[in-house]
Amino acid sequence: MWDDVAAAAVDPDILSRRVRFVPARRASQPAATSALVRVLNPGVASTGKARSDVRNGDGGALPASQSAPAGPAPLFPPERLLGMLGWSSVRGAGPGLSNLGQTCFMNAALQALAHLPPLAQLCLSRHHSRGCRVLGWCAYCELEALIVELHGSAARSLAPTAMAGKLRLIARHFRPDRPQDAHEFLLGLLSRMRSAAAEGKCGGGGAADGVGGAEPKCCSSEVDQLFGGSLVSTLTCGVCGGSTTARELSAGLCLGLHKATTVERALRNFTASEPVKGDDSFWCAACAAKVEGTRRLRLGDTPHVLVLQLKRFRYDCARGASKLCHAVQYEEELRPRRDDPR
Repeated sequence: MWDDVAAAAVDPDILSRRVRFVPARRASQPAATSALVRVLNPGVASTGKARSDVRNGDGGALPASQSAPAGPAPLFPPERLLGMLGWSSVRGAGPGLSNLGQTCFMNAALQALAHLPPLAQLCLSRHHSRGCRVLGWCAYCELEALIVELHGSAARSLAPTAMAGKLRLIARHFRPDRPQDAHEFLLGLLSRMRSAAAEGKCGGGGAADGVGGAEPKCCSSEVDQLFGGSLVSTLTCGVCGGSTTARELSAGLCLGLHKATTVERALRNFTASEPVKGDDSFWCAACAAKVEGTRRLRLGDTPHVLVLQLKRFRYDCARGASKLCHAVQYEEELRPRRDDPR
């Protein structure tokens, strides 16, 4: 088959033919369980009728009102999530988590997640496990069971043995009885939860980086809405003053502490302009040349829960690696300024 495709790709007779697309005369609906087939024209499939405003083979397009299909409905109602950002009832601190041998990094992340009001209340209502479609071990179900136990137990401490036994499913390079990075564990766990929340619901599912499946193709689950945000990167030309902007998804911010003693100052340093010169020079379309300039990162879409990693290690060419042990102050309420170039 591949030989035929390769031959077709270089056959001038085939390339010169005009391909005409016409609306289907009969509805064709793939199986609901198929994740490999996506209906491009759901209106035709559901009614069995071809839209009369589709032009046949003349290179025309759909009217503006129908040229772009509406986005998929959120997997979790955003308005419901807004009502869960605070505790519905007063809860005391739950039990601690036992160290199972170099698992302090895991315990710190799990305790932080267990005491986030929206996530904790979702887990206490067993929102995910009641409709879970994950085959095999599910990180979301595991965390849900642990949070239910943490908020309902009178014990002084609990042992998260089930989660500790699945560390390699959260990150391939994690090994038992070895210290790991808490932030890396948190991001890996959130990635598994995001995949589990979308499993079988939006043409994706499974875990990221190849463990258990592919990354989901939508960003509307409760996990996405809670933790997903974006960063806006702006490059400004030092010659003509023109700028280009790019937006990328972000699951948190890494804040340097070598010039900051407060989280607010670290955020200001993170969003400050920095010079771009030398080997880092970039191409300016207006100047038609590589130029020097400035780069600035800003917060685009801010999530309900902003994950901040405080980078306490720094590297100096003269002294090598060192740890920053000074205290870092933070306010109870943080209001980062949102930047939206649109």
